[in-house]
Amino acid sequence: MSQIKDFMTASTHAIGRDQNLRFAHDRMQQWGIHQVPVLDGGVLVGVINERDIALISAVAPAQLETILVEEAMTSEPYTVGMGDDIAEVVAHMLQHKYSSAVVTDHNKVVGLFAS
Repeated sequence: MSQIKDFMTASTHAIGRDQNLRFAHDRMQQWGIHQVPVLDGGVLVGVINERDIALISAVAPAQLETILVEEAMTSEPYTVGMGDDIAEVVAHMLQHKYSSAVVTDHNKVVGLFAS
């Protein structure tokens, strides 16, 4: 059995739910990533990606400084454990049309797996 930990991207970055979208966009560009876990007091509360920000930017570009991450993020992201079987994770992602899975270890974000 291949485990998700062998295929994930280790996550050393996260963003707070109370940051604005401009900040989130700038950090993702700085870090060279396309999506980032969203935390509230160290607890995973969502995921935001470039597509989420681009959609809002297309409609209301001047509001990126006033719209908060929590307003644009995907709440209740799909989470998996480091030892979960990669085939099962991928099958679940395909079935539910998830683009990513947040990998956790003892409720702490340790990585991301994206399709």
